[in-house]
Amino acid sequence: MRKYLIVLILLIYGLYGGLISCNKTDSIENNLVGIWVSTNVDTIAQYVKPVKPETFRSSDYENRILTIHADGTFQMVDSKDTIIGTWDRSKSDSLIVTNNGISVKYYYDSKIDYVDKNNLEQSFSYSYRRVVFGDGYTIDETILYHIKVHWIRK
Repeated sequence: MRKYLIVLILLIYGLYGGLISCNKTDSIENNLVGIWVSTNVDTIAQYVKPVKPETFRSSDYENRILTIHADGTFQMVDSKDTIIGTWDRSKSDSLIVTNNGISVKYYYDSKIDYVDKNNLEQSFSYSYRRVVFGDGYTIDETILYHIKVHWIRK
């Protein structure tokens, strides 16, 4: 009888441990959901045309608020602009802008580089082309920006 009791207790502990491990409270999906405030932005600008040395800049940036909902939608407020999109829960690492009615250079998709309960790092890229015509000269340059935003949970 005592043997059966010990086996039963071990079986209950095993099932309990299995159920606890199935609970995804610390999963990427659960960690993403919430309100995030940006703390700083790292930028690498690569000059594609003409070739120039790349430059790196890191700056404090506290004007963005990112709200990610459990239903797969997100909203980012940047100064006076609002960007609306979805996050791909099957990949768990992509935020895709689905409604971008603003005219400035914002990303259309980005990657989640790191997330835990209190920190989020998100990166995206975009390019910018500038053409200037002057008296007998033309400046034509294309710049590729790689940006990483650091967020903390609000």
